Amino acid sequence: SLLAERDPFAARLKALAAWRIDPSPETRFAVLDAAVDPASGVLSHSVPVNSVAFSPDGRTVASGGSDGVVRIWRTGTQRTAGRPLIGHHQGITSIAFAPDGRTLASSGFDGTVRLWDLAGRKQIGAPFTAGAGSVRSVAFGRDGRTLVTVDEADSGTVRVWDVATHRQTGHLLDGPGPVLGTNADGSRVGSSTSQGGIRLWDTESGAPAGAALKGGDGVVTALSFSPDGKTFATADLAGNLRLWDIGARAPVGEPIASPSTSTGARSITFSPDGAMLAAAYEDGGVRLWDLRRRAQVGGPLLAHTSTVESVAFSPDGSVLASASADTTVRLWDVRTLRQAGAPIDTGGTGAAALSPDGRSFAVVDSEQAVRLWNVVARRRVGEPLVRGVDSFSPSLAFRADGAVLAIGSDGLRLREVATRRPVGEPLLGTGDAGALSFGPDGRTLVSGGPDSVHVWDLTARPPTGTALGPWSVGVALSPDGRSLATTTQDDTVVFWDMATRRRTGETPGDHTAQITAVAWSPDGTTLATAGRDDTVRLWDAATRERIGAPLRGHHGGVTSVVFSPDGRTLATGGNDGTVRLWDVAMERPIGAPLEGHGAGVTGTAFTPGGDTLVSWAQDGTARLWNVEATADPVRSLCAWADGAFTTDRWHEDVPPGPASRTLCPE
Repeated sequence: SLLAERDPFAARLKALAAWRIDPSPETRFAVLDAAVDPASGVLSHSVPVNSVAFSPDGRTVASGGSDGVVRIWRTGTQRTAGRPLIGHHQGITSIAFAPDGRTLASSGFDGTVRLWDLAGRKQIGAPFTAGAGSVRSVAFGRDGRTLVTVDEADSGTVRVWDVATHRQTGHLLDGPGPVLGTNADGSRVGSSTSQGGIRLWDTESGAPAGAALKGGDGVVTALSFSPDGKTFATADLAGNLRLWDIGARAPVGEPIASPSTSTGARSITFSPDGAMLAAAYEDGGVRLWDLRRRAQVGGPLLAHTSTVESVAFSPDGSVLASASADTTVRLWDVRTLRQAGAPIDTGGTGAAALSPDGRSFAVVDSEQAVRLWNVVARRRVGEPLVRGVDSFSPSLAFRADGAVLAIGSDGLRLREVATRRPVGEPLLGTGDAGALSFGPDGRTLVSGGPDSVHVWDLTARPPTGTALGPWSVGVALSPDGRSLATTTQDDTVVFWDMATRRRTGETPGDHTAQITAVAWSPDGTTLATAGRDDTVRLWDAATRERIGAPLRGHHGGVTSVVFSPDGRTLATGGNDGTVRLWDVAMERPIGAPLEGHGAGVTGTAFTPGGDTLVSWAQDGTARLWNVEATADPVRSLCAWADGAFTTDRWHEDVPPGPASRTLCPE
């Protein structure tokens, strides 16, 4: 962990090298742990770093330090690319790439702006002299022919320059107040007023773009325009973040909840798709915010030991760079275990099931109807399968071929998914079937509820049911259909032989509260149980003995448990609104909890490829999570490295002894 904090690149390489030398559960977990860690690189200066920016192609990062030096880094190898750019006599305040990526502009406390030819690492012409005092920020116009600079932080003088002639052109904004941000093409800037308001200015005319916008709590500390130019975000001294609609000239909704920090953000920036906002703070933390749901994405990114001065996204939005007074620039992989797209507002607060092909899911919505949703299109499909689902705890299950859905709600019904037609008469006329499990061949269905456990022979006409045992809220048929696991009121799991319908054993009563869910591993050798005692437990299906220690992390009870298709990963959902991933072999958590739901999680399911996880919750949403790293951590790490894990790096970062190996295939 110390190596990962100090040099994440080397930590990732060494984890992969260890796996290539000895592909064991321990080394696979090391690779997995590295692949899901958002900290992916450290670029080290010898002085505090004030500014950071990505090139338009994302292949390089520029950073400016308090020594007046600008350094260029290759994103892949995280090594400096050529000589540093030296010319400023005091610290760098801002840097910006021209749209073609061939030229860099830098501004400094020495009151100058300099242009740099990146191919030759030479200054282009004489510096722009912006008058007395420092230059706060610099930005290129959309065509790269003009440059907009802001100097004198207190007065906020804004100047427009011709890049070719180095001459000031157009109008001058003189003293609009502290200028905090410039939009993508330099046509508009935002400044703060002494009353805590915001004023927008047109740089071409030099006139205010409408009246000042009022709102917020205290002094505005940072401002950023969205990529489409329709909105902007502000941070204030109270720690709040606000979105503003430029056309409507009004705040968008309520302020985003203040994080646990006593000061406002030093720097904020939108992701390229406008869906997220990154904020940098004096406490050394960086926080990501999902703007659709107005919630923080995971926990804060904590590694810096001093104030974070600047943040920037890569052009594809996959990497965030943060520059800090602790003399480092850190790179963060923001794709790791993050939500894929916006939540799907299903209106459902209970039962849900993913189809076997992973393309759709069924859910009981707030209108007591069972509806299908297309996972890719994120849209409701057709008419409801059933209306009037009246049950405290309904349940849903797809047959293995996905053609039939079983619905347990004040009875037990089967529906053809394509036609919505009933399949025969209801199997149970009354009584809840709160748990359902189809056999692998679709000929058998098991239902569990407060009355009894029933095994249904669906090949009989009409289908016949056999009562096995008493009350059970969890039932699961083994992958081969030969064994059945059912939960009991005394917090144990009973095993049944499906051929003889007889009990074959049970687990010890290790749970200290009700077991809420049960799941088999794909190979049928392991059983997982989730309980209201906040634990998940693994069991040897042959011996009925517990495997290792309980898995702990949820608070308020664990509500769902499911294995990944390869059986290596376990996903759990809890009443705490989080989804957690676990490495089965190592019995350890994978990365940070997946946060986003606003209420207890009611179900989880992996898609067939294991690279996406779907979760449902009592907040009425379904969420899709990118868990590709858990499905194939080696491939994920190699894709991230993009050719940077070379033989030379093996000899540099791997201790002497083992012969070098190819870390990532071509």
